[in-house]
Amino acid sequence: MRTGRISIETAAPPQIALGASDPASSVQPAAEPDSLLLEMIGKVKKCQRVGFADSSTGAHYGMDESSGVQCIVKKNDEWLFEYLGNDLAIKLGVRVPEWGIVDRQQRGYAHLSAMLPGDLDHPLIVAKAIKSINIKEVGAGRIADPIECCQQLGRAFFLDAVIGNWDRFPVFPNDDHGNYGNIIYEKDQKRLWFIDNVARKCTELAGSNYNFGDLLLQCEAHYEGIQNWLGKKFEDISPAKDCADAFREGIVCAGQAFQKHLPEFDDTLQVARQSLEEQDAELKGLIAQEIALLRQNFKVSVQAESTEELEAAKTHLKAVIHERLAGHKKFDDILKRVDRGGAILILCGAQSDEVIGTDAYKRYSDLIDIPAQQKAQRELSAFLSTNERDDALASPTLLEELLHKAGKVSMSDLDNCRRNLQIWAEQRTRVGYQAGQLGALTRNLEKVAKLHFL
Repeated sequence: MRTGRISIETAAPPQIALGASDPASSVQPAAEPDSLLLEMIGKVKKCQRVGFADSSTGAHYGMDESSGVQCIVKKNDEWLFEYLGNDLAIKLGVRVPEWGIVDRQQRGYAHLSAMLPGDLDHPLIVAKAIKSINIKEVGAGRIADPIECCQQLGRAFFLDAVIGNWDRFPVFPNDDHGNYGNIIYEKDQKRLWFIDNVARKCTELAGSNYNFGDLLLQCEAHYEGIQNWLGKKFEDISPAKDCADAFREGIVCAGQAFQKHLPEFDDTLQVARQSLEEQDAELKGLIAQEIALLRQNFKVSVQAESTEELEAAKTHLKAVIHERLAGHKKFDDILKRVDRGGAILILCGAQSDEVIGTDAYKRYSDLIDIPAQQKAQRELSAFLSTNERDDALASPTLLEELLHKAGKVSMSDLDNCRRNLQIWAEQRTRVGYQAGQLGALTRNLEKVAKLHFL
């Protein structure tokens, strides 16, 4: 077998030309669902959580009336980065199940999305179901073609290094256990498939600053780690030289494919950046509209009559206190507390029922929050009228606190406003985080682009 060589490119290395594509051009995703996947979606009558999936993936079986599995469906906010990972996996020749993206505007989305948990309308990732088992469940499996399998392992290893996905092989920073859950075994054909190719793990754990380009130069050591890990499941994946050479060959072939498809993947990254920018602009607009509505409609809703009622309740309660607690050792303190609008239960002590149980105290206790509410409303009104920075208003800190304090007043859409602002602010924070992840992915691609594969 011809084995490849990897070196650092000493001449002018190929660089990723970010933003080189025409922003006005329409670069359509390559993974739009084909007629076969759409036909599968149409047959789905119920969805059932995939047993081996961890809580972060949200993978479900799409099942027909007879509980036959038609497809695997995911609905979560990782969809963009799994799209990027799967798109590059196909370009590198990694064996992944046939898959596609179903967006909100596409046929079949409403039908399938309604069966999945979660209120947000994320695009769906739909993959063809392979008759397979997760390799967590494999005891002593056999591989039909060990050399081809090791080549696939090399390609998948290259993919994970490029996209910074530490969540599969046990050779990445801070991960010496690996994750069997991201490889499945097709028993009939005796071969491996690679799933959950999420292109964002490079920003998690301490691996965020790791040079994955250097990682690719250490093939022998990493094959040994992967072989020891998978050899527990498949004896055909052996430490023999031909298997190790096949692993290196897979890396080299994937590297050559990477260089070939780099301009196309750059276009895909540009689409991803534009998507995040559009999401951020949409959320910022929604927040601004809600703030404008709040500024326009907010009014102090506790009327002056309520203050007068509170003063009348204080007078009535003090009369009851004079009648029943005249000899109490804290009589004067109790009266002062009532004047200030405070609770008197602790001060009354053992004789509390003589006053606390009266209608006068009940009326007083129903009204004592009015000054605090009025103050909170005045603060909120001032905040809304003077603070022009939507980012600050969107923060669920000071605004949330002010809304909470004023929350007992009669304002029908106050709760909706609070909920909307909090949801949109959290979503915008998430979009910003994903933009950072996309930047980390781009920097990693630049590192790998400096390698030369022979």
